[in-house]
Amino acid sequence: MKKYLFILSILLLGTYQMATAVTCHYYYEVTTEVTEDCTLRITITSHADFASCDGWVFKVKQTIDGNPEEMGSGAATYGNPYVIELSPTQGETSITYSVYGRAPYSVLYDLFASGTVDMSHCCRCPVDADSWLTIDIMDIPGYCACLAIPRINIPPDITCFKHYRILNDEVDNDFSPPFEVGEAYPMPYCIPLGQSVTFYAVFLINPDDDPWSGDACFVEITAECPDGTHGKIGSEEQIFIKSKTSYYWSNETFNLSFVSETEGLATLELFDIAGNKVASKQSEIQVGREELQVSTDQLESGTYFYALVINGEKYSSNKFIIIR
Repeated sequence: MKKYLFILSILLLGTYQMATAVTCHYYYEVTTEVTEDCTLRITITSHADFASCDGWVFKVKQTIDGNPEEMGSGAATYGNPYVIELSPTQGETSITYSVYGRAPYSVLYDLFASGTVDMSHCCRCPVDADSWLTIDIMDIPGYCACLAIPRINIPPDITCFKHYRILNDEVDNDFSPPFEVGEAYPMPYCIPLGQSVTFYAVFLINPDDDPWSGDACFVEITAECPDGTHGKIGSEEQIFIKSKTSYYWSNETFNLSFVSETEGLATLELFDIAGNKVASKQSEIQVGREELQVSTDQLESGTYFYALVINGEKYSSNKFIIIR
């Protein structure tokens, strides 16, 4: 990680007549440095004429939620600088600081230096980041035992993580494409009865950041679908998503090819994310390769589900996404 050094030199002119008749001229320098541990180190160095000169006393404030809060105070004397380190408290992308100083034997503090330092490259994962990912479980009668919908809940005061990606290791081999924080995740998952699935979310500063890097914020959560607590439509074999492929669709019809081991009546049904049937097509089929088509020209962009039913038995179901 690069080390950033910002130096602000302040020339404070003044004199102080000591009892020993030594006249002290004061010159102080303020330097700010972003450390490798992602703290803002502020150093106040005295360049007084004599070691016997009393040092000024400084206090440092950090702006948090729009309010300057004192973070520490101390004296900077000849050969002994005053050093303090500040950290982002709520995932801010910058630190705004102000330094106040008072002369020896004075009780009044004056603003000595202030500034804002970019900390966006130091975005950290807070200890409560696990609460940023929750899973809503929905019962979709006739389709899915437990429909798991990942929800992103980053607090509004966390501003450095602007993108996220989701991984479900039961279905995916890698993380999803990046989405902006505030954008709903469009790909829910169907969980069979009595099973559980672990979801992973990684929060990124930039959309093209490596999700496996140490700079990412990585959280996980497990969603369960207990037996008997959600709509059971038959045997577990009926509701299990046999195909783990997600289809991205842009045409005016949805085509499903399959191989049938029996003849009879086949129905291809499409559902929206709320479980409402939005389209269907029935056709007599024979043994062998068949194809069903359903018009999607009236459907808006979004996530949908299909279900293939042959002679009243569900053979396949999965999600697909329409992109216009």
